[in-house]
Amino acid sequence: MSILQMSFSGAVLILVVLVLRALTMNRLPKDTFLILWGIVLFRLIVPFSVPSELSVYSWIGRSLDRTVIDSGISEQSPKKNLNQVPLENIDRADEVNPKLILENDTHVINYTKTDPSQTAQNAVQAVESKSDALNTDNHVIFSAMAEKLAAFMNDTVSIRLVIWCVGMLACMTYFTQSYLRCRFEFQTSVPVENLAAQRWLTKHCCRTISIRQSDRISTPLTYGIWRPVILMPKDTDWENMQQLQYILAHEYIHICRCDALTKLVCIFALCIHWFNPLVWIMYVFFNRDVEISCDEHVVRRFGENAKSVYAKMLIQMEEKRSNVMTYLPLGNGFLFKIGKNAMEERITAIMKIKKKSLPAALLAAVLVLGVTAVFASSAAGKTAEPRKAEANLTAETTLTKEEYEKLQALQFQGYEELCISDYQKKVWALTDTKEYRDLLEHISQNETLYAIYEGNIAADKNTKELLTFYYNILEPLTAKRWQTRDFSGAATTDFPSASDNAILEYTVTLSIQDADQLTVDQYNTARQHVMEELKHIIETREWDPVELRDEEFMHTTLDEEIDSIKWSWENESLRITIAYHYTPLGELPIDEMADWQQESFDKWEAMLAPYVPFGVTYRYDQKIDEFRMYFEGKEVRAIYDTEQYQFISTHLGIGEGIYADDAIDLYVEYDDGKIAGLREATQEEMAEATEKRLAVTNAYKRGQEEYSDRLREELPATEEDYQSLFTLKTSAYRAKTIAEFNEELLEWTNHNFDRKERIAVDNFYEDYRVILTEEEKAFAAVTAHFSGMENAAYVRSIQKNEPVRDVVETVSLRSKQEVDRESGRSAWCSLYYAFSYHISDKETVRVGERDDCLGGMMDSIRGYWESSTVDQLISMTEEEMLETLQAIAEKYSSQRIRITILEDQVAFETMDERMHDETERIDTAEQAGLQDIDTITINGKVYYMIATESQLRSIRECGLDKNYMQQNDIEISEDAWLPIGTSDNPFTGSYNGNGFKIMRFADRHSHTTLFGSAEGADLYNITFSNKNTERFDHKDIVCEYEKDCRIYDIFFEV
Repeated sequence: MSILQMSFSGAVLILVVLVLRALTMNRLPKDTFLILWGIVLFRLIVPFSVPSELSVYSWIGRSLDRTVIDSGISEQSPKKNLNQVPLENIDRADEVNPKLILENDTHVINYTKTDPSQTAQNAVQAVESKSDALNTDNHVIFSAMAEKLAAFMNDTVSIRLVIWCVGMLACMTYFTQSYLRCRFEFQTSVPVENLAAQRWLTKHCCRTISIRQSDRISTPLTYGIWRPVILMPKDTDWENMQQLQYILAHEYIHICRCDALTKLVCIFALCIHWFNPLVWIMYVFFNRDVEISCDEHVVRRFGENAKSVYAKMLIQMEEKRSNVMTYLPLGNGFLFKIGKNAMEERITAIMKIKKKSLPAALLAAVLVLGVTAVFASSAAGKTAEPRKAEANLTAETTLTKEEYEKLQALQFQGYEELCISDYQKKVWALTDTKEYRDLLEHISQNETLYAIYEGNIAADKNTKELLTFYYNILEPLTAKRWQTRDFSGAATTDFPSASDNAILEYTVTLSIQDADQLTVDQYNTARQHVMEELKHIIETREWDPVELRDEEFMHTTLDEEIDSIKWSWENESLRITIAYHYTPLGELPIDEMADWQQESFDKWEAMLAPYVPFGVTYRYDQKIDEFRMYFEGKEVRAIYDTEQYQFISTHLGIGEGIYADDAIDLYVEYDDGKIAGLREATQEEMAEATEKRLAVTNAYKRGQEEYSDRLREELPATEEDYQSLFTLKTSAYRAKTIAEFNEELLEWTNHNFDRKERIAVDNFYEDYRVILTEEEKAFAAVTAHFSGMENAAYVRSIQKNEPVRDVVETVSLRSKQEVDRESGRSAWCSLYYAFSYHISDKETVRVGERDDCLGGMMDSIRGYWESSTVDQLISMTEEEMLETLQAIAEKYSSQRIRITILEDQVAFETMDERMHDETERIDTAEQAGLQDIDTITINGKVYYMIATESQLRSIRECGLDKNYMQQNDIEISEDAWLPIGTSDNPFTGSYNGNGFKIMRFADRHSHTTLFGSAEGADLYNITFSNKNTERFDHKDIVCEYEKDCRIYDIFFEV
């Protein structure tokens, strides 16, 4: 777009915004108009726009089309002439008189010799006559208007350009001089040393801000972009705290929004379009709206009661305003360039500020989007090229009659009754031609056909059925890795008013165990029913919103439902695995939730009605959104009614932190088929019930851990991303040398960096949101991953001018856990390791050899980890685990590829809380005088858990050689503190603050230390929370005398 076109479209937008401003100024949030002015600035500065059918210029173009047709200029009656020139040569029309003709969709201009002075006008008329050209490019729509605006510049382009440049430079000079003049005036300002101002600066330290005062101004203002300054008048009443709060809040809003920078952009647009009077008008109203918007933010911050006081303060400042403000083009102030009418408008706007409302916000959003779509966009083109491209797209993405018949031929009669092995043989024989292979490859890579199969694009019933056959039967059963196939789906609830609906995402893995026994029909029927029944769990069952928001309940219920579906369709020939992720229901409106809660109350009342006469009471605990049951003064966890097969409880799990410690279970007793009474569960029954509840809770926790990595912010890779990568996965890629393949991958990465990043994230989380075969996953996770690492090392070596370093890969295996049924305590272990590998010669070593070595080693380590029990693993030392890893690495190394486990980057952690030897542990604790302190074991080392101040103080008396770990925030009282350890008996153990705080120690014991004397001790990860900010030397506050100690990770909070 030219400057004139930009200026014209910007002028139209300015008029629209001024009209909207006049009609809705006091009805919409004031920020709305700043957004609209921002759109205007974008239109004035950016020389391109997005075409849109909604654009007003599209409507103009269509109107001109109709005008042209009505004028009788059409393809049926062209005026032909021997002398013709292509339309693209219109810039050379200074020697011709154009008369536009249309002939066979070829743009030509008929011309004869004419007077050069009439050339421009004639060219415009020629362009107006060509309706297709008007739609082809937005600049044609503007051309007539632009030429009229430029009529006074008929002489030459160079003269017009010189005039425009002079005007622009003049504007820039004026604004620059104005700004420099003000800055010169402000150099005499001095820093403010007022206590209230300093306190305000302390609380508002997001940027480097300074407050100064000057006798050259009479009202406050702000200037500066990178280091903003709030400039106050010399006669500011620093005792008037209310006025000071309003002023500083107003100026701070300017600073936070970078209004000075926005005004600089506005001035830049004004300098470019200095010849357009509407742009000058925009500049005035933009500055007004910046101040009015700040006023609104201040009033909302201090409450509507502040409106009158705030308005009165503005009027008082207007009375003593000086002229300095008019020279500061990049400044912001209470009365920046304001006049009488503007002041009246501003006061009116303040007094009419209303509370935020959803209708007003929605109206503002609609106005902004509407103005952008209609007035900020350009005309949508209607050329033959898009239609041709659309035709080509249709040709490429639909099946020809021959292709349709070939694919249909694979649905031969009786194929469903065949066993899978016989079906494969027959299909493989039929498709063993180049034509068939090309057809199947075309379908597998055609995104539009897959979209039809998914239901995202409409198609006829026969095509949909044929594609369903391909994607669900033909391709899964005849692919290279046909034994295992994943099918994914999702189901959601339908609560229109919920903030987020509940979502069940699931992946069904069908693994064929016996292809000679399993028929095609059995395979497809199992797939269909499993997918449909999973969808029906969420979408057809009438769920209570309270249930849908209870993750623990839902996971337990879904586990039962999914296990039932799995066992219904699994057999000896077909194994079914179902993985799922559940996202709970979001918040519902209060009135709707109240309706559901009433239904829930009614259900509970009906369930408990038979037991109320026998002493059961209940109430709704709003604090935790749960029902509580009671019996004879004790809380009831559950009621077991074996005759009615009822189990009544608010939780299936142990309900951590909800049930009282002495909560009981009740059993219903019957006599002649009628309820005779209720009895408390015996200890054995309680223990059995607790064990079942604990199993439910632990299963839920494991499920949470398993899917926590899936809750990631990064976007997953798409089908298109993987299809792009798999262009490198040729039939012979494994036989290529590493150097050759890496070069191909580097070239692909240079053009597909974003795709590469998304696939890398999928590999990291092992979370693939598209259907991939195991071979394809291995290609992405091993082949492409390690080649990418090698390329990165190669590029790094060039940048740093150093030899290429070996690749280092890190692997973190999922933690394993086991819970002791008797004690409820658990044992767990985790493994993190890193390895490097060295390739002797990438010019000769093949990709397949490298992948077999590295992939084989990682699979072997993972298999060892997953097949070992927790007891087997926690019995190992870190050295033993390292030896195991090294042995596996050695096994998969070759003469040309050496794999090395990095010893210093292996982290093998174990913890056993189970009471294997209760008596020995109690005796040890009693000997140390620490019998009331819980212990845990990590990597074979026993830690005493410090939870209270008294336990912390007891260390100095009975355990100076033990290991301690803090498990709560601890506030130190004012009682005299005796440091832990003396010179005769120093502390020699370890103390791990574990991220918890020791509070008020320095405040209340400023002349002592936490530890008195320590030797060879480890003191770390300790956080002190104090009001006293002076003692920040960690050794000074942690330990007075220390020898050979490791003191690190000491933190302070104020």
